[in-house]
Amino acid sequence: MGGIFLLIGILLSVLSRWLEFEGNSTLGDVMLFPAIFFMAMAFLCSFPYFKEWWGDRSTRKKAFFS
Repeated sequence: MGGIFLLIGILLSVLSRWLEFEGNSTLGDVMLFPAIFFMAMAFLCSFPYFKEWWGDRSTRKKAFFS
């Protein structure tokens, strides 16, 4: 799941930079916020407790406290 978030974040970041070079800097700046969100989700998915929490709802309390 983290790989998908990372890929989406990178694509949005590249699209944002491309839009800024083409002269549409407002839309390019706005595109950075979803890119940051997906990069943060990719970072969170790299932690073991988050992987366990995401995969099994019954272990969310245990995964959060370990």
